[in-house]
Amino acid sequence: MERERATARLEKQVAKWFRWQGRLVVGKLGRLRKYFTESAGSDFDALFDSAIKVTVRNGVEIFEAGLVPAVSRGYTLLAEEVGMQDAFKLKQPEAVKWARTQAAKDISLVNDTTKETIKGIVTRGLEKGESYDSVARKITKRFSEFAVGKPQEHIESRAHLVAVNENAVGYAHGETTLIDEIESTGVTMEKSWHTTGDDRVSAGCQQNADANWIPNDEAFPSGDMTYPRFPGCRCNVHYRVSREG
Repeated sequence: MERERATARLEKQVAKWFRWQGRLVVGKLGRLRKYFTESAGSDFDALFDSAIKVTVRNGVEIFEAGLVPAVSRGYTLLAEEVGMQDAFKLKQPEAVKWARTQAAKDISLVNDTTKETIKGIVTRGLEKGESYDSVARKITKRFSEFAVGKPQEHIESRAHLVAVNENAVGYAHGETTLIDEIESTGVTMEKSWHTTGDDRVSAGCQQNADANWIPNDEAFPSGDMTYPRFPGCRCNVHYRVSREG
């Protein structure tokens, strides 16, 4: 339940952030209103980057604020699961440092995707001879869809997708941090991939699950060391002390 509440809080912040970006992008593009058909295509990249740059710092702060507690929960819950909660404690400064770096990387990826999506709207608008007002409305609508649309059956919006993914990435990092610390003491651990078991499980995730228990330092068949394989992945990984030898 706490994980769902954390995801909901992060989703709300990301949705607000997307809407802010939309207002800034439309505002910057509005400077070309009189010369839209002549200049929008060539000037779009610079205008978009200028608008989005203002939001990066806030975005990193939002993502970091979601990642840090997820790392802590992932670490703590797994420590309890394997019965080592008294032997290991998360090093908070290291978790914060990792979260800040991860947040910056993830913000860059999110913004790259946003840029390509919005650029596509502008390009198609220019090809069809649409006015600035028409294209601006479509851009505003798309940013609103980022906040409230439904990109996947189990995902309510792009903001929800981001929140779910960041939460999963944080949990997984907390878990792998603990496992690495356990193995540093000489204990060998192994892991197994678990899916939701329904008909929407991807072939790659099912192959990972079919691999059963594998050494912790070995990649799953998909090449991933842990979940999530992709944004919106519903899988998780279980760990235990190796039973080999």
